[in-house]
This record gives sequence, structure tokens and C-alpha cells, in this order.
Amino acid sequence: MSEVEAEQTRTDEITDVLNGLCDEHEKFQKGDTAYPGETFDLAVTDVDLVIHSGDWPKQTIGVCKKVGAFLESWNRYRGGAWNRDYSPKNEVWSTLREVIEEFELVKTPVTRTIEPVHILLEQMKDYAARYKQIAKMYGWRVETRPGQYKWAGPFFDGNGVEVTGLIEQEGKTPGSVIPEGWRPDDEVERETRRSKEVRNRLSNARKRLDSAAKAHEVDPASIEDLLFEGQFPDVIAKVKKVPLADVHATAGNLGIEPNSRDNAEPWVDPRKTGKVAPNATAGGGEGIQSIAPPAPTKVVEIETEEPAADETPKEMSRRELRAHRRELVALVLETLPDAGAAEISRAIKDAHGEDVSVRSVAMILKDRQTTAAAD
Repeated sequence: MSEVEAEQTRTDEITDVLNGLCDEHEKFQKGDTAYPGETFDLAVTDVDLVIHSGDWPKQTIGVCKKVGAFLESWNRYRGGAWNRDYSPKNEVWSTLREVIEEFELVKTPVTRTIEPVHILLEQMKDYAARYKQIAKMYGWRVETRPGQYKWAGPFFDGNGVEVTGLIEQEGKTPGSVIPEGWRPDDEVERETRRSKEVRNRLSNARKRLDSAAKAHEVDPASIEDLLFEGQFPDVIAKVKKVPLADVHATAGNLGIEPNSRDNAEPWVDPRKTGKVAPNATAGGGEGIQSIAPPAPTKVVEIETEEPAADETPKEMSRRELRAHRRELVALVLETLPDAGAAEISRAIKDAHGEDVSVRSVAMILKDRQTTAAAD
């Protein structure tokens, strides 16, 4: 690929993702939600990945700088800098507006604009090399061997020589040589190559982003097996995608004390020492299916301060519920340390099946920041 082609491909990559962001922004403006959704966030991620994956062609430097300012404001929003209704602050929209305005200056037609042949012939009637010039306007160069090129196109023969008769034919009968909707082969090839490269680049980038989800992959071992092996309860909850309370409940029914990071002694499988409940030595089942069901939990009415939609599967007191949610947020932050409240709320739903509102997560994040500042 020549230097010119490489620069054009890079420009096309940047244009492609910025078009996607503009489309998502337009959809958001037509919607009725206060804050952007997942598809908008993905569009921003695509822009971030492509903008920072290579050099900026000269004509895109201005818009890329504007994108940098927008991404900084977006990252602050994802980190908790939002309005009372969790919508982005004005700086997000003002920097995005500057991106869109600058982007309008970068956009160029996908296809070359070429005058019809009969008009070109009339315009160049006094120009001796008009046939060669018209043939080149509709043509493109192809590399025959390293460093050597020849012209190709609808008005060139196989040797790269212009065919005057075809130009005159198209001039007299428009459409007889250049059909409607025709596009130069080099543009079609470049667009196809660029689309493939963008898809591959974004696919690889998405794979890197999705690697964080591996922390939540389900381990084939049961909760009982992991407890017997000495895994820590919070780790078990993460890999098994269950609430931490379920892990402790399983340990209680097994009649064992889960391993702790404060335990100075080497862990010994309780089954080898006999320190387990009578029927809990087999670890085959999933969850607590292979042992006696847990004792009924006392039902405590949850105060209406917390949204009812955020209730966990087990009834908890207000203090237990908040502690449980803090643990869920902490688990997500181990994998996604820079995630904002909205992203954490979605991650908890995906990984643990529990609904914790963005408002609740935001309050927990604020408490963590206050505690960290005090320390």
C-alpha cells in the first residue's frame, strides 16, 4: 500500500467511527432518556480505540484534538461527574458539539465527482491532450511490479493506453461506456479494505474489552468444592456469579468456617479432618443442592428509602442490604476500576443477576471516595 493510500485508509477509519458517534448522538437526541445508553457508550469506545491506534492524517488533526477534549469530559462523566438526574454535565455536550462541527470540515464525498464525458469534451475542445486527461480523470493507477505503475480504467486498454474511440462513444451516447452508478475500482477496493480493517480493529478491541468478563466465568467446580479447597468467599461469589450471602449460607450448612485472608495457618480440607456437617462430604452439586436447605431467614421489612426494584433475592435488613451492595460494587471495581455508576449497575445485573439502581451505586461510590479521602 502506498503512503497516499495508507493515509486515505486511516482517514476513512477515523471518519467511519465519527459517523457512528454522530448517528448515536442523533438517536439519543430523539429519545426520551436523561443519559446515554450502552450503544452510545460503545460508539464512544470505538472512537477512542481508533483515534488512539495510529497517526492522525493532516486533514483530521483538528477534529482529533477536539475528540481528545470530548473523551476527557466523557471519562469524567463515567467516573461520576453527572447532574442530579445522572445525565451528563454540559461540558460533555459542548465538547461533542465542537467535535461534530469540526468533523463537518473533514467530511469528503465517498466517490470522486467527475463531470460527464460530453461536458468534459466541450470544456477541453481546444486542449490537445484532452483524451488522455479525460481517461485519467476516470482512471486509476495499478502497480505492475514494485515501484512501477500503469493506468487502468474504462477508457484504457490492457497496456494502460487511452482508447480515444471509447471516450468519443461515451461523449455521443452517455451511459454506453460508463453505466449509471459506476464507481472507480480503486475506490471500491479501498473502501472494502478499509471496512475490513476497521471491523478487524474493532473486533480485536472488543475482545480486549471483553477480557474483563473472564473474571466472571463460571468455574465447573461447585460452591461446596471451592469452599473445601479453601477459596475465599468473595472469590467464589465472583466466579460462580452468586451473591456473597449464598456462599456464607452454603458454608454454614456445611458446618465449616470459610477460609480467610487473615488465616495464618495452611488451609486443610475439612473433609479430611471430619469437621463438616454429617451429609456434606460430597461436593457434587451446584450451590447448596446436595445438602440440607438453609434455615428460614427472618423477614425484615426494608425501609422505603431504597428503591423496591433493588431488593436482593433474600430478605435482608437495611444494614445487611447496604453491606451486600457495597460488596457487589467492590467486586465489580476489582475488574473495572474506572467504571462509573451506570456501568457498575449493568455489570452487577449481568454478573450477579441483581438489580442495583444507578442512584444506589452512586451513593456507594461517594461513600468510598469520602472514606478514601479520610484515610
